[in-house]
Amino acid sequence: MSDNMSYLGVKRCGCAVAVVFDNPEHAKDVRETVAEFMQDGLTIERVSRDVAVDRLSRDCSHREESRP
Repeated sequence: MSDNMSYLGVKRCGCAVAVVFDNPEHAKDVRETVAEFMQDGLTIERVSRDVAVDRLSRDCSHREESRP
């Protein structure tokens, strides 16, 4: 199941600005990347790859930088 999942980094406005694909072979790297997203003030959402790609393709119209 994790082969098709990802972790999105989402700003307070709801816009997705970062993603890491869940890969059990690189679990440590995935954890470190998610931790970086959290340190940057992003909320983490676990979603399918398709949802992640769709949400990242949308521009943030809230005039914030791409990463807080």
